[in-house]
Amino acid sequence: MDFYVYENEIRQSDFLLIKTGFQKYRKMNKDVYQFEGPGFSRESASYIASFKNLKGIGFDFASLSSPLHREEGREAHRILLKNEKFIIVEDMNLEILGNDVKIKRLFVIPIFIKGIDSSTVTVFAEI
Repeated sequence: MDFYVYENEIRQSDFLLIKTGFQKYRKMNKDVYQFEGPGFSRESASYIASFKNLKGIGFDFASLSSPLHREEGREAHRILLKNEKFIIVEDMNLEILGNDVKIKRLFVIPIFIKGIDSSTVTVFAEI
């Protein structure tokens, strides 16, 4: 993904949504969705982490870590989660979000459970 095109928008945002369209495989071919999905490299994670204004990212594929490149994904997790307040929202349904929709405010409501490093979240937006 070429994030550089959106650099100014990312600098002005506190949450980054990444809509790839890969979510279509969730219904069409669960094996492809689950076992062949995209993920983040350590380079892309470092780039995202360089935006100190960002509090989190969300995307429409199963995991930050691609099943095809597990160690690369683990490193991407480590890079992004150095900031323990940073939130990663995996497996979002972004189908209904049109490309021209402008989000005024995004609400990401996680359930924090002591001793657990992940949980379900509810996400909704004011458009």
